Amino acid sequence: MDRRDELILLTKDLVRFRSTCNNAQERLRCLDYIENFFEGTNLVIKRHEREGIASTFISKGTKRPKILLYAHYDVVEGNDEQFEPHQKDGKLIGRGVFDMKCGLAVFMNIMKDLAETEHDVGLIVVGDEEQGGPHGAALMSELGYAGDIIMMPDGGMKIEQIIQKEKGVMRVLLEAKGKAVHSALNWTGESALRKLMAAIHSIDA
Repeated sequence: MDRRDELILLTKDLVRFRSTCNNAQERLRCLDYIENFFEGTNLVIKRHEREGIASTFISKGTKRPKILLYAHYDVVEGNDEQFEPHQKDGKLIGRGVFDMKCGLAVFMNIMKDLAETEHDVGLIVVGDEEQGGPHGAALMSELGYAGDIIMMPDGGMKIEQIIQKEKGVMRVLLEAKGKAVHSALNWTGESALRKLMAAIHSIDA
């Protein structure tokens, strides 16, 4: 069996776990499977859990490897048949194949291949990326796990393309004060709403 077939089989195994946000038992079964994949190696496996979300860090003993591979094993909800993967027209179809159990399978193989080498690499696998990561990536970061370079195959369409930038989110609270007046004398007042609108236009610019 060549490496491609091995990756397809591993991805299929991962897809069969219904590791959705509301299925704690399946998430744990999936993570057990991932950790057991490294049985027989000298890799160090550290599992952490918060609010029922379990994540694991697989390394050669350091909390901050030079290259950190990042993946998540949770997926969004789907129909029963979506958790039974199949191949059609040269494509592998199933819930979470692209996002991101195929990428996870690749990283698991890379980590295992490099286990007995001198390469400074680690693998972090979290369980709540689809919920924003407060108890997965956030917890692991708080515990000091990191990497000089972090690679995450979760998005994009070209396998040879490495994306170095991505859109982000900024949340702000805007507050404006005005002066309330009677509607018959509205020109003597001061509209807080107009101030907010002007601020939003300035931010947009």
